[in-house]
Amino acid sequence: MSYKNILLLVFTATFLFSAIAHGTEDSLVDKEFAAQRAPLATDVIPYRASSGMVQNRSDITQVIYSHVVIAEEATSLQIQFSRTVIPDGVVLRTTSLLDGAVQHHRSITLQQWKNKSAWFNGSMVLIEIIAEPTTPNASVSIESITTLHLTNSERSICGDTDDRVLSDVARCGRAMPIGCSTWVIDDANHQFLTAGHCATNGYGDIQTVEFNVPLSSGGGSYQHPGPEDQYATDSTSFQQGYSGIGDDWAYFGCFPNTETGLSHFQAQGGAYYVLSTSPPNVSNQQITIVGYGVVSSPVSPTWNGVQKTHTGPYEYFSGTTIGYQTDTTGGNSGSPVLNESTGEAIGIHTNGGCNSNGANWGCGINNNGLQYALANPLGVCVPNLTGACCANYECNFESEINCIALGGDYLGDGSSCDSVACEPPLVIEYPSGLPETIDPYGGT
Repeated sequence: MSYKNILLLVFTATFLFSAIAHGTEDSLVDKEFAAQRAPLATDVIPYRASSGMVQNRSDITQVIYSHVVIAEEATSLQIQFSRTVIPDGVVLRTTSLLDGAVQHHRSITLQQWKNKSAWFNGSMVLIEIIAEPTTPNASVSIESITTLHLTNSERSICGDTDDRVLSDVARCGRAMPIGCSTWVIDDANHQFLTAGHCATNGYGDIQTVEFNVPLSSGGGSYQHPGPEDQYATDSTSFQQGYSGIGDDWAYFGCFPNTETGLSHFQAQGGAYYVLSTSPPNVSNQQITIVGYGVVSSPVSPTWNGVQKTHTGPYEYFSGTTIGYQTDTTGGNSGSPVLNESTGEAIGIHTNGGCNSNGANWGCGINNNGLQYALANPLGVCVPNLTGACCANYECNFESEINCIALGGDYLGDGSSCDSVACEPPLVIEYPSGLPETIDPYGGT
C-alpha cells in the first residue's frame, strides 16, 4: 500500500471513530457518508374507474369488462385497485400496451399484492376481468396510478472512473419503489436482506422485488421486467434496524409469483448467498459489490438502476462497521458485501464515502439486531417443514420447495440425514466397448 493510501485510510478511520464517539445519528449518516437509496420519487395520481358488478352469463369463458388506463408521459406505472371482488373462476388481467407484459390476479394474489398491480412499462395498460361460465358477480375499481421520476444523486466512485460492469447475478434483486438493492440468503426459506434505511417504513418502502431487470431507457428511466419476475413482499415479515453506519439492516420475505406460482428461490435456480459469521480482519482481501446503482456521464444512461458489479480492496473493520474501496452509487444501498476469498457475504452495503474520505461503508453481518432477527423470523420467513434433501451428492435440511429448486431428492418431512448416503448415480463402463449379447445369468 502506498504512503498516500496509508494516510487516506488513517484519515478515514479517524473521521469514522470521531463520528462514532459523538454517538448521534446525524454524525453517522450525513452528507460525508450519504445513505445510498436510489434517486427515485413516486407520484401518486388519483384515478377513478369502476366496472360495477359484472357477471358472465354465457357458456364460455370470456372478457366481461375492459378499461384502458392512461398516465400521460409516464415511462412506467403501477395500478392501485380498490373495492375489487374476484371470486373463484374469475381473473383480473393487466396488460402493458407498450411491451405486452401481462399479470393475472386472483383473489389470493390480489390480497398478497395489497390490491396493487405489478410495475408495467409505458404509459398505458389494459385492465380486463375474465370470467368462466356462470361465475358469481365480479368487480374492479381503480383508485390511483403510481409513476416514478428520477431526482439528483451523489456519486461514491473510488477513483476517477466508474469501474462497475453489467452483471447478471441470479441471487440479487431490485427493491421497489425505494430503488435499493436486495439479495437472497441462506435462511430456511431463502428470503432477503437489504439496508435498514431502505425499509424504515417496511412494506411502504419495499413492495416488490424485481429480478432479471432490463436496461433502462435511453434517457435513464427505469424499465421493469415482466410480472413473471416481480414478487410481492409480505408486510408482516419485515424486521429492520437503523441508527447509523454499522447498524443498518433489514430482513424480509416475498410471496410466490402470480404468473408462475414459483418462489423467487425456485425461479432463480436455487441461487443464494452464504452468510459469514463475522467480517474478517483486514488482510489484503478484495470486496465485491453487486447492486442496482444509478450512473452519470460518461456511463450510458441505459445502465441506470440496473445490475452492476465491481471489486475493490477491503479497508476497514471495527465493531459492526466495514469499509472498502469498491465503487457504488445511489441504489446500491442494500447490496451484499462479498469477501472474494471465501464467496461469503460479510455485510450489507449502506453508505457512500469514497468521494470524501476514501471508502464506502456497510453494516457487518455480525450486527446483534440482525442476528436476532435471523433467529426469529416473521411472516413468510418462518421456516416451513423441512427434511433430508439429497442434492449434489450431499444431504442437507431443506423445505420440499427449496430441495426441488436445488434439483434434489426430498426424503420427507422430518427425515434425517444421519443414515442417508447421497451417492452419485451408478455408472457402468465398458472399456472394450458394449458386448454384442447379454448373458442374463451374469456371464457376459
